[in-house]
Amino acid sequence: MDYDRTSLEWSNRDFSNFTCEFPDEKATIVTKLMNEEGHPSFDIKTLSTSEEWETWFKNAVLDFLPSSGHPGSGICAVIFNRVKPVFDDDDEEDGANTQSPVSYLPFNSDDILSQLVHEFHLHPRITRTIGRLTCYFSAQRHYSDDDDLPKGSKERRPMITCTARTSSTLPNDIALSTTYFTENDLDLAVFYGCNEKQKDDIVRRIRSCDLKHNHPLLLPGLFFELERVRLVDQVEDLLDNFELRNNYEYNQLENVGGTRGLDLDMDKKRMTDVLKSTYRSRELVSLIMALKRQLKKFETAMDLVEASVKESSSLTFSPRCLTRIPSATLSSAPGSTTISRATTLYGEENHTQQGPPQQLSGASSYVRLERAGKQIRERLQDIIFEFDDKINDCHLVKDNMSLTMQTVWSFFSLQDNQTNLRLSRLNTKLAHANTGLSEEMKKDSSQMRSIALLTMIFLPMSTVAAIFSTDFFSWDAEGGQTVVSKYFWVFIVVAIALTCIVVGAWYMATLARDRKGDRQCCIRLPFSLFGSKTGKNNGGFQPHKTSGGRIFDDEERGISLDLV
Repeated sequence: MDYDRTSLEWSNRDFSNFTCEFPDEKATIVTKLMNEEGHPSFDIKTLSTSEEWETWFKNAVLDFLPSSGHPGSGICAVIFNRVKPVFDDDDEEDGANTQSPVSYLPFNSDDILSQLVHEFHLHPRITRTIGRLTCYFSAQRHYSDDDDLPKGSKERRPMITCTARTSSTLPNDIALSTTYFTENDLDLAVFYGCNEKQKDDIVRRIRSCDLKHNHPLLLPGLFFELERVRLVDQVEDLLDNFELRNNYEYNQLENVGGTRGLDLDMDKKRMTDVLKSTYRSRELVSLIMALKRQLKKFETAMDLVEASVKESSSLTFSPRCLTRIPSATLSSAPGSTTISRATTLYGEENHTQQGPPQQLSGASSYVRLERAGKQIRERLQDIIFEFDDKINDCHLVKDNMSLTMQTVWSFFSLQDNQTNLRLSRLNTKLAHANTGLSEEMKKDSSQMRSIALLTMIFLPMSTVAAIFSTDFFSWDAEGGQTVVSKYFWVFIVVAIALTCIVVGAWYMATLARDRKGDRQCCIRLPFSLFGSKTGKNNGGFQPHKTSGGRIFDDEERGISLDLV
């Protein structure tokens, strides 16, 4: 299985996950430490060159870093500014794809990263955390390596390491790696990929924090505060657009029946905007839910911290510890400096110059961290409740958009139904017209049958009478006269020729019409069935071209349907 890494040893592969090729970028280092008088001192530095980094490491080792043998108490945070992107894309709207990765570090020397990893005891798990590109948090308990111990010390320092990352789906994602030394109340942290606003926010929060409330998860809590601001800003921006659209639609609803009415004519651009808002609300809900799951892990890490500190409650702490002296070696006589049966930590310099330093027992340290942890838990619950409210807001946006889409589609369906109703009425009138035509044709057919019957009765007699009444027949012939004239053949020839001409003309006319193949049936309908030409009446219906034929409008003559 792919278990989480427990070793603090970095490999070459771990270092290769970072890119250190940006000499023109800067980093900010914020320190807030307890001085020898017990007062906090705040300092901020900006480093850019390798020489400045080297000088700072030398001074920090002498002042407060654990490798000095006399680590300080307080907070030291290294803030890596986000490196400028190699390629700028002005077409991107949100800028998420134009930012450089958080693994791009603002210096051009791998030695700086190596020394920072060594002095801050950074966990190599940060490489995997950054590579996830999703919201993630993890905390583990470790002990320092033997080569990191000060001379003469035989016990390894307990520490708590944390790594965290925000989702890269939205712009301005950051990462964090912290190491907290429970023995010295020293918190070392590195923030990756911060912009100017985030950097100023981190500096402001560290400056205003009270070191009495220092906690192993104080800086991870600050990290989640930054992510809360980022997500809340995104939700607020979405809600602003939603409110503007909602107010616009509400004002239109108030004017329904007036001159404006409800505008449901959703074009392509408006449809795209609505879909973008819906997708964005769903995306924000997903990101907030992912962050809430990591906050649950953060809450579990609180229990780990409390258990770790509780195990160390048999130790006493000093602001500047140099040596460990078992209390068993101290006299229990009156006037002795024994505090408890636990190991007592002394500041040798303060002891020789100002007398025995004020001791902070392990139990007192546990109570202090417990109070700080209680404040963190309360703030954590407030953040979770706020996220629940933002999730409801996103659901409200999504539900409103769904309602809008359903209303629009219902409006379209209503328009289609009205159009179908008009067409149905038109078809009904056409059917009535066809029925009338059929009745008239039926009457005509009856009359034609009567005419045909009379024709069949009278035509033979008329023909015979017409022929016999001609001069070709002499019914009063006497002597050698013939009844039938010798020119009767002329009648036969002329009759046959005329019959052929008439039949031929009819045949040619019928054949030409069949070849043309364009039989048209023209039906005239009034404009009131279709609506006006401008589309302002009858629901805005206008005649339009259909696949079954062409519609021509004529305001005086009506509408002609040319059916092919």
